[in-house]
Amino acid sequence: MNTYTGKYELKRPKKYIGSKLPTYRSSWEATFMAFLEENKMVKRWSSEFIKIPYQLPDATSHTYITDFYVEIYDNVGNLQKFIVEVKPNAQTGHKNIPSKPKNNNKKAWDRYNSERKVILVNQFKWEAAQRFCKTHGFKFIVLTEDVLL
Repeated sequence: MNTYTGKYELKRPKKYIGSKLPTYRSSWEATFMAFLEENKMVKRWSSEFIKIPYQLPDATSHTYITDFYVEIYDNVGNLQKFIVEVKPNAQTGHKNIPSKPKNNNKKAWDRYNSERKVILVNQFKWEAAQRFCKTHGFKFIVLTEDVLL
């Protein structure tokens, strides 16, 4: 369980979309919130603002609450809209893909299966987000520690 959570104290509340203080659920999210507030190219942003329905292979329906919605001006002044997810590489499936456990015990296999499930669920969420973004003219990106550190 991630213990680095809290309410982010807004320095520029006019840039924030929402009536409640945003909640960060990791130090990386808190870092990204500070970036959004300080960056002059960011027009507006919000946290846990957009909800996207998605379905898992077992046909169960779920709702993906995205980490961030961001409106930012590009280098020529055009407004770009993004949905941004902040995740560790280990949960993306791009790097550090879980390998089968060396120890053949229940705890090791449970951890392995749990890590694989997180990656699988994220892939379904992100596919739904990409479809949503395409429909609404947004872009979808996942930020990891490679960018945030």
